[in-house]
Amino acid sequence: MTCKGLKLLFFVLLLSISGIAQDFVIKGKVQDAETREVLAFVNILANDGRSGTSTDIDGKFTLRSPSAIHSLKLSYVGYEPLVQQIEPGMSEVLIRLKKTQFELAEVVVRPGINPAHRIIRSVLENRFINDHEKMNSFSYSTYEKLTFGPETDSIPWSDSMLSDTSAFKMKEFFDRQHLFLMESVTERKFMYPDKNYNKVVASRVSGFGDPLFVFMMSQMQSTSFYKEIILIGDKNYINPISNGTFSKYYFEIQDTLIEAHPYDTTFIISFRPLMNTNFDGLKGVVSISTNEFAIRNVIAQPARDFGGMAIKIQQLYDFVQGDHWFPMQLNTDIIFPKAIGRGSIEFSTGSGSKDSTHQDLVGRGKSYISDIRLNPPLRRNEFGFVDVDVMPDAYRKPEVVWNSFRSDSLSRRDLNTYRIIDSIGKVNNFDRMGYKLDALLNGKIPIGPLDLELDKLGRVNLHEGLRLGVGLHTNDKLSTYFQLGGYGAYGFRDKQFKYGGNLLVWINRLQDAKIRLELSDDVDEAGAENPFQGGRSLTDLSQIRELLVRKMDHNTRQQIFIGTRLLKYASVDLGLSRNYSRPLYDYSYVGNRNGDLIVSSNEFHFTEASLLVRYAYGEKFIRNTRSIISMGTTYPVFWIYYGHGLNTLGGGEYNYNRVMFKAKKTFTFKYLGSTTLTFFAGMVDRDVPYPALFNAVSDYTSFTFYSLNSFATMRMNEFASDRYANLFFTHDFRQLLFRSKHFNPRPAIVTNIGIGYLSEPENHLGISLKGYEKGYVESGLLINNLLNLGITRLGFGSFYRYGPYTLPNWKDNLAFKLTLGFNLP
Repeated sequence: MTCKGLKLLFFVLLLSISGIAQDFVIKGKVQDAETREVLAFVNILANDGRSGTSTDIDGKFTLRSPSAIHSLKLSYVGYEPLVQQIEPGMSEVLIRLKKTQFELAEVVVRPGINPAHRIIRSVLENRFINDHEKMNSFSYSTYEKLTFGPETDSIPWSDSMLSDTSAFKMKEFFDRQHLFLMESVTERKFMYPDKNYNKVVASRVSGFGDPLFVFMMSQMQSTSFYKEIILIGDKNYINPISNGTFSKYYFEIQDTLIEAHPYDTTFIISFRPLMNTNFDGLKGVVSISTNEFAIRNVIAQPARDFGGMAIKIQQLYDFVQGDHWFPMQLNTDIIFPKAIGRGSIEFSTGSGSKDSTHQDLVGRGKSYISDIRLNPPLRRNEFGFVDVDVMPDAYRKPEVVWNSFRSDSLSRRDLNTYRIIDSIGKVNNFDRMGYKLDALLNGKIPIGPLDLELDKLGRVNLHEGLRLGVGLHTNDKLSTYFQLGGYGAYGFRDKQFKYGGNLLVWINRLQDAKIRLELSDDVDEAGAENPFQGGRSLTDLSQIRELLVRKMDHNTRQQIFIGTRLLKYASVDLGLSRNYSRPLYDYSYVGNRNGDLIVSSNEFHFTEASLLVRYAYGEKFIRNTRSIISMGTTYPVFWIYYGHGLNTLGGGEYNYNRVMFKAKKTFTFKYLGSTTLTFFAGMVDRDVPYPALFNAVSDYTSFTFYSLNSFATMRMNEFASDRYANLFFTHDFRQLLFRSKHFNPRPAIVTNIGIGYLSEPENHLGISLKGYEKGYVESGLLINNLLNLGITRLGFGSFYRYGPYTLPNWKDNLAFKLTLGFNLP
């Protein structure tokens, strides 16, 4: 090295030493004085305020100052300001802030210009620049951790606990461990506008060796706070950083932080809904940097507390690679008030008494983002229909691999949780219990290698009366390659036995490729074949109308289907069926059969080749080690069915072409609720018997349960058609018109419109069949959620029939409905 080079190196070393010598550093953590909860984004100034910082999302901070630090001035919305003295030589400090004794009052907008509006307006102008999900592409890794249990520091310790054995045991128990612990590591890729792929490379759940679920923080909150709608838990909220915000939200500058680094000035602004507004809003604090007027951090929670579970989110952003603001950490706090104690976790005193101490059950979810790549050269073929992909070895990662992922080593409580809960899980077989719970939520009860089908146990209609039965099919314990099942049932009114069987063989389970064989000897509603239903569900509100069904056909069927997923968003089923149908009511048909004119018949043989396609653009799926689970889509979903009647195969007597179509879409409006449109249409090109026509779906009696996608004022079997189109419109105002702490009705308006044509009604004898070619119209008002019964919710509504098919007596146009909803996971 030359002499000049040595001098330059020596000069750089002197500068570095000088910089180090003049840099004073203090580290610490800030907590709530009462609950010991860490406080994120607390503003901290050193000495005279020339140097400052704020706590990170874990309540930790590092403050550097060119001069010795003698005091720290702390300020935080909702807490008393504090000046903390720093003793000479002190390098770390734990600081606890006290909450103010009063909440910030609701504020009437003051005359003049709100200075916070200028800042928020600048954020709105730059949100598409600062929103990382508006970039061409990015990728990153995420380590996530979720714990559940009480905050042990918040369990008060007093001399009385020495005599209260149960309270002592509670504190001792939760000092050692959590109730629950979950970790995961995910690698995410994103390509604008909506291509996502999340590869779960590691996952661990206390007590489970092979869990049926995977947790991701993105399932609990939106990963960008620039969207019009923010997801928190399972609900959507209007973002204060959105268009039209100044007519809905009140903003106030709470503090200003000037830092000696490129972030320049940071404004701390509180937000909450304005007085006398009623919408799903948020309250909290957002910090705005003057560097591109970007969100630096945010704390938010639902503005209204209606009891039950409370949830709060925190997000931390950083200006990464000197190029773009990007989220660095997401926190989600879930609180179940007074959930631990009597009725939940009991701590026996040994004398038969039970614990009377109740503590909040708190879930702390943390997501740490690393390995960020901005605008990497991703290709569209790297993205498929699977959004969350759990790797086959994700649940079997060794501890040495986990340690490379974790942002910090596990605490003593964490290690004890895994050790104790894992051992309890093995003894009590949590994996088996989880499998049974999953099956139950899907309408099944596992019994060893068999599943009992709950929907086969019983039903009621006007033809069969009370129908009782049993249905069983094999599950994965017997084989993961096939399912074999069958059912039997008896109707106590028609006094007939029904039965059926099926065999499903998986070709490629993760691609949903399968062969299905079915046979049955059963009864079905006349003219009501629905290829779009895809099985029965205990919570399907469209099935309620089956209580009113009287006209049924006896059908003996043999069917074979081959299905698979195709082209990312489509699923296809090819089928061939043979059906002997006999109406169980006064009916006969005069028309063509095998090209010959028949006088009269009430027995019909159909052979039909079919194609069913379902297309859901943007639908995303979770693929775990066992199956694929749909997460839905925000785009419309389409179904189309084509059936061709064969009169030359399997004894079929009718040659026809039949097409059915369904489309469904839900539109969400920020301040007006959501609108759901469901459209049905169908046509058959030849004259066919009633069992192959389209019965207009209805559910009228003067007072009954409301049935979804059905005409509420139309009489049962009032209309039939060979060509039809029906539109069902529902607008749910949710709780935007009225809400209170204990009473939250959800009004909805409904309009149903239909038109149907029947070409040759004179060929159908014994019953009067007619179309509704003039157009059928009805409207109604529903008040849902009037009474919450835990699992179910009840409401009330009424409908009125008008237009060309209005009945002479106005009372006959009215129908009253009891609405039903379910509070299920």
